[in-house]
Amino acid sequence: MPKRENFSTSLKCPNCKLVGRAGWSENENPVHGDGLDSTLESVTDGFLIGHNKNLQGDTKILCSKCNITIVN
Repeated sequence: MPKRENFSTSLKCPNCKLVGRAGWSENENPVHGDGLDSTLESVTDGFLIGHNKNLQGDTKILCSKCNITIVN
């Protein structure tokens, strides 16, 4: 059975200084055997999960007040 981990990361808007958390799940990928798939599950109030991916292929997180991408 594949392993599953849940963890959170800190968020901070560089513009308005709002702070929050992002909740992630990480799954062992049984197809590839050695890779992990990370999924953004949630963000705290004041942040939004974007519809597009960033250059690294990760889901974008946006400050809902400033509408800028948060680098985590």
